[in-house]
Amino acid sequence: FNASDVEFGYRLVEAYSKLGRYEEAERVLIRILGVDATDLDAQHQLVSVYKSLNKLKEAIALLKQLAAEHPGRERDYYTQIAELEQEQRHDEEAILYVQKALEKSPNDAQAQSAAALCNSVLTPRTSLGGPCDVDGDCAQGACISSARGDRRVCARTQNGLLNAPCDL
Repeated sequence: FNASDVEFGYRLVEAYSKLGRYEEAERVLIRILGVDATDLDAQHQLVSVYKSLNKLKEAIALLKQLAAEHPGRERDYYTQIAELEQEQRHDEEAILYVQKALEKSPNDAQAQSAAALCNSVLTPRTSLGGPCDVDGDCAQGACISSARGDRRVCARTQNGLLNAPCDL
C-alpha cells in the first residue's frame, strides 16, 4: 500500500463490510494505517470492524488510544468504551468509563444514556444489612450488587455519578 492506494483501500473496506467479510476489511484498514497511522477515519472504521468481529478488547484498546490522542472527543470514546465493557459484563469498568464520559460533558444526552444503560445491570439488594463501607466511601447501606451477584458497588451518588466499587 502507498498513499495513492488509500482511496482504493477505503472502497475495498466498504465492499468487504457490506459483504460481511470483516477479516478482509480489518487487513485493509491495518494496511491503510501503515501508510498513515494518524488516519482518524481508518481508526474509526477499524473500531467498527473490531466490534463486528467481536474483538472487543482490540476495539477498547484503540478507543483508549483515540481518547488519549484526541482530548476533545474523549466523551464519545469513553461512552463507546463503557458500552463495550458492559457488553462483556465488566460492570465496574463500564461504570468507570460512564463516569469519565459524564465528567467530560455532564449534560450530554448520550453520556446520560450510557449511564442509564450501566445502571440497568445493577440491581439494588436490601438484604445486605448495613453499609458496605470499608474506607468510609460508601455510607448508610448504599451497597448494591451486580445483576449476576458477583460484585458489590456503592450506589450513593455524588454529583450524579456512581461511586467506585466497595471491594468488600
